[in-house]
Amino acid sequence: HGESHPLLAMALSVRASLLERLGRMAESTDAYHSALAAQRRIIGPKHPAYAATAVNYAEHLLRVERWRDAAAQAREVLALRGNSLDDSSYPVQGALIYLGRALAHMDSAKAGETFVREARALRMQSLPAGHWLIAAVDGSLGEVLTLDGRFADAEQLLLAAESRVREVRGAESVAVADQRKRLVALYKRWGKLAEAAKWQQRLDKKSA
Repeated sequence: HGESHPLLAMALSVRASLLERLGRMAESTDAYHSALAAQRRIIGPKHPAYAATAVNYAEHLLRVERWRDAAAQAREVLALRGNSLDDSSYPVQGALIYLGRALAHMDSAKAGETFVREARALRMQSLPAGHWLIAAVDGSLGEVLTLDGRFADAEQLLLAAESRVREVRGAESVAVADQRKRLVALYKRWGKLAEAAKWQQRLDKKSA
């Protein structure tokens, strides 16, 4: 198929995601760069598949704590909103979440909360009640509220999110680990170190 076939761009995107799951973060970053460059060349930056890779890269940048880059990547995706992407799409909702989380880590928790709540409202409209992806965005909201010092509200959201995501996705899933990391961070900031240790133990047990 050569270097101009869409399947090549898709394969590069899948490789970037797999490397991230293996914890090979620097290699994953490079793979995302290659995937996005290939997709820009082959299908163009307005294609929904490009947006899907771009929003996954925004999440990756959050995982490596590159908050400003994550925000910029999310904004690039949101620039396609109403053009090649509609509000029910994964890239739009994901970009809103990742932009909100990035802003919260950049000391703009109130602005970040607005974006995450918008994503939650869109998921409520586009998904059936009780869907685990709604619980997952509640976990993101809990992360933002933690950074804003609203610990009791964050705790309520994060405990419910961890429970629902675990029920649907299974205790070994990455999505559950994400919620448990947020609970550890919450309890450390709140000064509830025994609770933080409990959730850290559950995280460590998963990765053992």
